[in-house]
Amino acid sequence: MSQSNTYPAVSSVTFTQKLGSWAAVQKAHFADGALYDQIVARK
Repeated sequence: MSQSNTYPAVSSVTFTQKLGSWAAVQKAHFADGALYDQIVARK
């Protein structure tokens, strides 16, 4: 039995399609003073 008869088709995206390069994500979210630091500082 084929899986395509059981489950609907799904689309997929890559990390870079949604968020850009890892370097950009690192800078925006994990660099000193970036989003992660701001969230942790609130606690």
